[in-house]
Amino acid sequence: MNATFSALSQFHFLRPLWLLALLPALLLFAWLLRARNRRGAWRTVIDPALLRVLLLDGPGAARRPALPLLLCGWLIGVIALAGPAWERLPQPLHRNQDALVIALDLSMSMRAQDMQPSRLERARFKLADILAARREGLTALIVYAGDAHVVTPLSDDSHTVESMLSALAPEIMPSQGSNLPAAIEAATGLLHGAGVARARLLVVADSFPAAQQAEVGRLLRHGGLSLSLLAVGTSAGAPVPLPEGGFLRDSAGGIVVPATDLPGMARAVAASGGRFSELTLDDSDIRTLLPTSISPDLAVDDGNSRLFDQWQDRAPWLAMLLLPLASLAFRRGWLLLLPLCMLLPSPPAAAFEWQDLWLTPDQQGARALAAQDPASAAKLFRSPDWRGSAAYAAGEYAAAAESFAHGKTAAADYNRGNALARAGQLQESLAAYDAALAVEPTLEDAIANRKLVEDLLKQQQQQQQQQQQQQQQQQQQQQQQQQQNSDTQSANRQGDQQAAAENNPAGQAQQDESSPPQESRNKDTAAQREEQQREEQQRREAEQSQQAASGDPRRQEPQATSGEDQKPPVDEEDQALEQWLRQVPDDPGALLRRKFAYEYQRKRAANPDQENVR
Repeated sequence: MNATFSALSQFHFLRPLWLLALLPALLLFAWLLRARNRRGAWRTVIDPALLRVLLLDGPGAARRPALPLLLCGWLIGVIALAGPAWERLPQPLHRNQDALVIALDLSMSMRAQDMQPSRLERARFKLADILAARREGLTALIVYAGDAHVVTPLSDDSHTVESMLSALAPEIMPSQGSNLPAAIEAATGLLHGAGVARARLLVVADSFPAAQQAEVGRLLRHGGLSLSLLAVGTSAGAPVPLPEGGFLRDSAGGIVVPATDLPGMARAVAASGGRFSELTLDDSDIRTLLPTSISPDLAVDDGNSRLFDQWQDRAPWLAMLLLPLASLAFRRGWLLLLPLCMLLPSPPAAAFEWQDLWLTPDQQGARALAAQDPASAAKLFRSPDWRGSAAYAAGEYAAAAESFAHGKTAAADYNRGNALARAGQLQESLAAYDAALAVEPTLEDAIANRKLVEDLLKQQQQQQQQQQQQQQQQQQQQQQQQQQNSDTQSANRQGDQQAAAENNPAGQAQQDESSPPQESRNKDTAAQREEQQREEQQRREAEQSQQAASGDPRRQEPQATSGEDQKPPVDEEDQALEQWLRQVPDDPGALLRRKFAYEYQRKRAANPDQENVR
């Protein structure tokens, strides 16, 4: 009796929203029942004896309770879909505890280019392949140089670890060196924090100092870690290029050429009881270091020790009550309509509508963004921040700025400033940066980008002033040239008149006699001057055409007949903006660099005598 009351008190539906499907069935049944009762109104005007003969559904007609059976089947099906439950049953919790901790060496030697494009890039590619192949288990990422820092803790989401690979560079490390023991200690701390007894440690490095072998072996034994080392680099080595130019040099000024001691690393790993492999182009190194068959002490299934109670769904038992109704429907031929429903054409947007049933728009946008389709993701996202990020990645900077404008945080204003700067709206970009700094005055990225925008605006103003001055100088030169041409023509006319006066000193009679030759000479002189003017005009037009074709705005002269100032080239502002954008630092590891610097300062404050391992 108590068990019955307990079951009734715990009775509930696992999927109660399905009960809403009862409303259309009840409404339809009530409407049909009302329509049948309306037909009974004939009894008031027709004799009952005659009414039995006239009505088709009279007592003589063969009737089956189709409508009540259909309603009953509908009720049973909806209740089964709602998931009735009233009892909890213990279920084992199966969890794959295959833990893998990746330790990546970020010393400066990883920038050596003896492996193209560099040791670090090849290590990133290989780690991306490893993470893509891990379908289950826990994964963590640690980077180390002079000290070790945790990038991502142990998690079953390998995509998060993969997304952090692009931000890893030696410049984010607060101290340089090759401190592998610190990386092992950090890995041991991750295991203790996650409650994992044993794990595999994959070290991706280009060196294994012999002085660290004893300490590494001790830490591995006490930390429950099995070592696998992936060697990056060649025995020949190569210089280490620096981001600011040049190559890494030692204290004596010589160029450092770090070589990878492959035999020494193999011996050190063998002494520690681990696995060793050189980095290869195929996946043979992955199969050697991370075999698919895992030893039982590394992959522990805790299903026998951890149980959780789960409500038992009784829907399958309730659905069995539909079998008798289905048999009756088969006899009437109703089940033959189901194949016809499958043959109906589906609307073009059926797949999209089906996806909407299971994924929110933001989840659909995240999938599109992960599939390298930011344009579609920008249309799917409803979150302003995500929509703005997708539009920015798609190159739609105006739309990105509009989306970021809905945010109320400093990060939203900062991103809006970047989008406006990309769109060429520099004044609006400054206002957005000011809004971000008003909320968070210590936002370093906003301060740096604002200064760059200010410098670009000043540069544009200076260029505009220089162009105006050049245009004024060109106009003055043109006016002076026109004045010189006028003076030259006046001087030529005066010279002709003086020459005519000198050739005719005897008087009017002699002038009349010599008139025809003089007129001929004057005509020849005028024709020569006109020819010279035409040649001069053609020469100036040719020079202007050459200057316009060369694209140098400083050497172009305005047309003599134009009274308007020349406008600067249309694409000059775009070129200046592109030049500024190239100056904006692309630093995806800024957050990690600040995080590691803070952790390093705390460690140094706690242990002031600690020195970096070189």
